[in-house]
Amino acid sequence: MSVYWLMFLTSALLALSPINSNVFKLLRVYLFILVFITFTLIIGLRHEVGGDWEAYLNYYIVSTYSSIGEISLIFSDIGYGIVNWFSAQINGDIYLVNTICGAIFMAGLIIFSKQQPLPWLALTVAVPYMVIVVAMGYTRQSVAIGFELMALSSLIKSDMKKAVFFVILGTLFHKTAIILLPLILLSEYLIRHKKSILSIVLVALVFTLGLMFLYERIEGLFSVYITQKLVSSEGGLIRIIMNAIPALIILVFSKKLSNNRNERILFNLLSIISLLSIPLVFSFSTAVDRMALYLTPVQIYAFSRIHRLFSDNIQKIIAILTIMLYYGMALFVWLNFAIHSPFWIPYKFYPLVE
Repeated sequence: MSVYWLMFLTSALLALSPINSNVFKLLRVYLFILVFITFTLIIGLRHEVGGDWEAYLNYYIVSTYSSIGEISLIFSDIGYGIVNWFSAQINGDIYLVNTICGAIFMAGLIIFSKQQPLPWLALTVAVPYMVIVVAMGYTRQSVAIGFELMALSSLIKSDMKKAVFFVILGTLFHKTAIILLPLILLSEYLIRHKKSILSIVLVALVFTLGLMFLYERIEGLFSVYITQKLVSSEGGLIRIIMNAIPALIILVFSKKLSNNRNERILFNLLSIISLLSIPLVFSFSTAVDRMALYLTPVQIYAFSRIHRLFSDNIQKIIAILTIMLYYGMALFVWLNFAIHSPFWIPYKFYPLVE
């Protein structure tokens, strides 16, 4: 069995285990720490895994003969450049770079997952795409998403300063994370001023149209996705739809999913943007696909509380098992039929590579 299935099944089994009761609260803490360490090492110590492996390896090689002053000129994402430079100073190689980035991503994922009513189910939902594809493939953007998850968790707790701080950190690793800043500010405005759902729709529409304007006008920011012949993204529409399904659930059953008003407003906004991104994917496939990565938390949020839509315990269990089956099938299809999945197969662990 591949390491990918072990990661998925481990989180799924933990979601079904009795440790979710308050009796095992301390054990749950230790298990989260264990999962954090294990998943971080799997992400960080992978060898020749991921579609951008060679590109990231070249980044590291450049950093080995660059000074800290030159890093800001060579790397467009200064945070990632500093991590490479640090690793080069202590001969940590690309594996230390990936481990540090993996740790940041996993920290954000676990912090966000622990805020959900079924944290292990939240982790299960994240494994097939966010952990395996994104964290092991789009290293810089995975760090930005890790900080995004920390920012969302802070915003739910009404800690605006922390939310902005985490978004700024995210932009140091992938500049496209800058789109999260107006999103965070808009969410805070809607939360403070008790706006109606119509106001949220209008704000989401303006925000999405603003992004479309940026795609066309700010060539430097998005050139890597639009001008360098990356005008299409295989499977982009499928990933957009995977966000759209939970987005619809959130919008229809918002009050059943959460009693927290901050959460409802924030994820209603993210959900509306997820739906508005569907028509954009046909014109800006790769750009919208990559931008939609920042919307994937709607999947974790919606499906880790799907059981709240049912009153009967049997129905709750069936709903949870259905979500697991859905993401298990998604992982199976991706591993066996995705065009780029051969870059992830087989998984090779650096300490075991001869």
